[in-house]
Amino acid sequence: MRLYRKTWLCSVVLMAGAAHAAGFYGNQSDIKWKTAGTEHFQFMYPQEYTEHAAVVSAYAEAVYDSVVSRYRIDLPGRVNATLNNALYSNGSAVPSENAINLWLTNWDFKVRSSHGWVSDVVTHEFSHLVSIENGSKFVPSLYGFQVSYTDYYNERTTSDFATMVPFTLQPLWFAEGTAQYESSRMGFDAWDAHRDMLLRTAALNDSLLPLEYMHDFSDNSLFAELGPYTQGFALVRYIAKHYGDNAVPKIWSELARPHRVTLDAALKKVLRVGEKELYEAWKKEITAGYKAQKDSLGTLVQGTKITADAFWQDFPVVAGKHLYGVSNFGGPWFDGSVFKMPIEADTVNANSDKMDSADKNDSTGTSVKVGDISIEGANTDSTIDISEYAKSGFKAKKPWFDKGIDVIDLPERGPILAYVSYQNRDKDGHAHFDIAVSDTNKNQLTLTYLADAIYPAFDKQGSTIVFARREPFSTRFVLSKVPFNADFSEYVSEDPIDLYVPDKTFRYYNIYSPKFSPNGKRIAFGFFDDKQRGIAVIDADGQNFKVVSTKGFDERDVNWIDDDKIVFASNRNGIFNLFEKSLSTGVEQPLTNVLGGAFTPTVDKDTIYFTQYDKDGFSLYKLGYKAPVPATSDTTVSITTRDSTIQVADTTWSVCPDSTLKDSTADSTAQCVPTPTVATRDSVIHIQDTVRTVNAKEAANVITLHRSLPVRENKPLELTEREFAGAEKDYRPIPTVPMFVPILSFNENAPDLTVFGEGELKTKAGLAVILSDPLKKNVVQLGLLLELGKGIDFINGDGLNPEQEKEFFAAWENHSTPIDLGLSYSYANYTSKDTVRYEDVRAHNGDSLGMSHYAIPMQSIIGTAGYSIFKSIDTLQVALGYDWADFNLYEDSFSWTYQKRISALVALGLYGDHEGEEGTGISGQGNGLLLYYQYANSDLYRPGTFAESFYITESGSIKPKYRNFNINEVGLNLYGSIQSPFTGARLAAGGKVSGIVSWNTDAPEDTLDSYYYSPVFLEGYPYLRSSEDYTRAGTKTAMAELHYLFPIYDDWRKSAWIFSTRAFYFDVFAQVGAAWNSKWFDTDKFTDHRFWDRDVGISFRMSNKIFYSIPLDISLTFARGLSRIGEDDELHGGWKLHPIDLPLLPESICPTRIKFAIGMGFVNSWQ
Repeated sequence: MRLYRKTWLCSVVLMAGAAHAAGFYGNQSDIKWKTAGTEHFQFMYPQEYTEHAAVVSAYAEAVYDSVVSRYRIDLPGRVNATLNNALYSNGSAVPSENAINLWLTNWDFKVRSSHGWVSDVVTHEFSHLVSIENGSKFVPSLYGFQVSYTDYYNERTTSDFATMVPFTLQPLWFAEGTAQYESSRMGFDAWDAHRDMLLRTAALNDSLLPLEYMHDFSDNSLFAELGPYTQGFALVRYIAKHYGDNAVPKIWSELARPHRVTLDAALKKVLRVGEKELYEAWKKEITAGYKAQKDSLGTLVQGTKITADAFWQDFPVVAGKHLYGVSNFGGPWFDGSVFKMPIEADTVNANSDKMDSADKNDSTGTSVKVGDISIEGANTDSTIDISEYAKSGFKAKKPWFDKGIDVIDLPERGPILAYVSYQNRDKDGHAHFDIAVSDTNKNQLTLTYLADAIYPAFDKQGSTIVFARREPFSTRFVLSKVPFNADFSEYVSEDPIDLYVPDKTFRYYNIYSPKFSPNGKRIAFGFFDDKQRGIAVIDADGQNFKVVSTKGFDERDVNWIDDDKIVFASNRNGIFNLFEKSLSTGVEQPLTNVLGGAFTPTVDKDTIYFTQYDKDGFSLYKLGYKAPVPATSDTTVSITTRDSTIQVADTTWSVCPDSTLKDSTADSTAQCVPTPTVATRDSVIHIQDTVRTVNAKEAANVITLHRSLPVRENKPLELTEREFAGAEKDYRPIPTVPMFVPILSFNENAPDLTVFGEGELKTKAGLAVILSDPLKKNVVQLGLLLELGKGIDFINGDGLNPEQEKEFFAAWENHSTPIDLGLSYSYANYTSKDTVRYEDVRAHNGDSLGMSHYAIPMQSIIGTAGYSIFKSIDTLQVALGYDWADFNLYEDSFSWTYQKRISALVALGLYGDHEGEEGTGISGQGNGLLLYYQYANSDLYRPGTFAESFYITESGSIKPKYRNFNINEVGLNLYGSIQSPFTGARLAAGGKVSGIVSWNTDAPEDTLDSYYYSPVFLEGYPYLRSSEDYTRAGTKTAMAELHYLFPIYDDWRKSAWIFSTRAFYFDVFAQVGAAWNSKWFDTDKFTDHRFWDRDVGISFRMSNKIFYSIPLDISLTFARGLSRIGEDDELHGGWKLHPIDLPLLPESICPTRIKFAIGMGFVNSWQ
């Protein structure tokens, strides 16, 4: 007789503890949720966001009819819409639950232009919901069909299989493209300059992602945006342009046909063209269009490229003699740390001469000068390896670098970094952004507390930091500042001083990257008022707010050139270029004419450093700069002296008598004539000729930007004013949202009469049901599996028919309070047969041995309570359970309970750095600790003869005799991993120690039954060595393992029909384990190599997807046990394992066990 051993409480509770470790915000039980309904939606939201919920409802109802009518679908009921506010912007649609989730704050995103967030995200997610439900093959709540095969676990070669056939196909490029297209059709989203930048750069560099990278998100966050989102949007727009606006809904309807398992087949039916042909035609058209656009731009002015092979550089700033900024250093995410590089001409890159030459030459090598502005050259050797500058000297605590940094270099303190940290949490576990500073002497300081503050910037004196912060329970940002003392030890925290608070009419208002002017008197910053992305300037005391950007364009990333001029990025011609502008005169001019997009400028003397989007992503560039000089004219004067001179003389005339005194009698004919007398002077006058020559002086060449920003279509939409205040109700977590998954299961049970050999196949069918409320405060899970092939009389006159195997599971979870509560019940009935010895031989035709069929029904009830102490990566679990198992000789109508147990457990778990919800576990990533204590009071029936095992009551009933055990057990599990930054390989290790620290029984003569021993499972060994014994088990166990996981390829995609590859790793591992019953630290045994079971092996892991989104993860493991099994306590006897013969391999390295598995995720034994 085989006794089935189940440590119900420990296994179930510990798995639940790992799964329900509190996340980024705990379980959010502190939020007081409200609910209000409209005609087509039911909204759930925190009570502080009543006004926001009313606004969201107005947009939702306004777009409802338009979207639903296009897809000709009746939704199953009101859409459950949940509103959240967090440190990120997001939205999600859950078609299987007819629900959408919306996050209210519009945080900036590097590869998306600014759009009215709430209207866009509502329409986007609702369009997801409608289109995907329209494409569902059955009702959306019928999620899919699960099928599995489980081999008998003790076989030397095992094969397991589990997968899901979904009833809804969601190729992401079509899903995300549809949602963006529908939002743009309503006038909320649009094909913007950022999307165009990503697509244009990829098309012109022949680096458009292939279809396989459009079907699902990539591990690279830039590719994740480019593939499903940008290329998906562009391709859906292409379909609407060439095949009509109604082609998109028709394709979704075609996907709903039961036999449609690929998008390719649906496209062929609707468009008469396959997915590959459609992609190639679209690629050809956009590439030709972008080549024409490039040709129309004229002479490109792009600066000199500094970095390559890292797609995210951001927030460059010059401090002292160094250039700082943020880089992902070649990583896969918009996440990284601070770089620091010298800016001297001879050290800014590996070859300064090459960089200088690149400043003066275009891509053909021909000298072209545009004033003093550099033109990108063909000499790509001028780029540096940014990872060589990763050591900035700063130690940041929980930084969120994509929300801005600044650096100041003070003579008396050295460089100081200002950054955004999420280290502070409120009493309920909610993380907040705060401004923190760090120097290179490991001093750190947090300047704000729970302020949701971002984009810090120093003034030039280092006495003040300005930043943007989100108002509490709001989606508006204000401009604030705090005083700063560079002597950290003397810093006294002060409340932020608000400089600019947007008018209350702006419910949604963002502020970006404020910067002090060089003299500290003014602050320039970016803003988005939910309609216009622009730039404003305000005095440092909060006076004289003025918008200085040009309406109708997206203008951002402002910085100062001097106290009058600013530099910023603008999409005037549909491409982001750098502009300078005089605030006093309003005169502005472009500084670049790029092909990708220019952003985040910072000026250092005669150089502008900035980021430019190119084939490598957001790369770092530099650009020569001089202040523009207006056109003037110079006059040259030349003087020539003539040979002739002028002699100066004085002339004196004689004087006649006055006529008025003349005598009247005198003779009138006698006339008086004056006589001149000339006297020459000593001086002379020289004659000279003066010639004035006018020379025109040219101004610096002016960059002319060609093309204009495409006109955005604005569709008038009538919004109905709504008011939820007074109409809302307290949210009640009633489970009303169902999801169903039918199951077909093939299981091999243990063979009869032995633990070795092939198992016996059992086929079961059933259904899994999840019933929850929209906020998942109450979740009910139900599962039922019934054996096929033994009739349908699962219930007979005596109750449940024991001849058929069946499994049932029911669980309830509650997350309404800080303590997570759970209650579960499980039932499983397993059948088998065994030989029995008959005492009355004559009654059995003279046979002393016979075959008896029996059933073992096992049941358990477990209650759990979990609490997150730190509201982060920890979980504290407490559980109380009762489990029991019967032995039912149903052919003889005789059954009894052979084991019953009450258990209590306390467990503390810490978990971090795991792959996340979409991860498969292929890389072995993750760190964790689990410490637990378990107490059990157990009754186990006493084996032996009938008289030794049973007694007869006065009423004639047969009852088993029990031995009672009180057992105290502890355990510790540790695991972790580190990754090589060069190869991507990961070294993972794990260790487990557990044991019974004390036990007692009601009968002093009894020893602890081996039923309570804990097993050690190593890959190279069988689980069981007899029907009563594990291969290795004892009151105490220890195990350690080391794994080296190396990626052959990672996120490499090739597809065929419904199948697509993802990643391929091999895992070389070694394990060692032992089980013993003596004292905890038995050094004599520990130092004996025979005491430890050892094995080595290799596992090949291949991660794949089917139906675009369902994991199909394949693993093949070869393990070889190196030790003997079956020894006695003195390590004598036993036998060695026989290797499995494999062609071409010598016996010395052949495995002792082979395991092949296909599933939906990888099992990492050390975690």
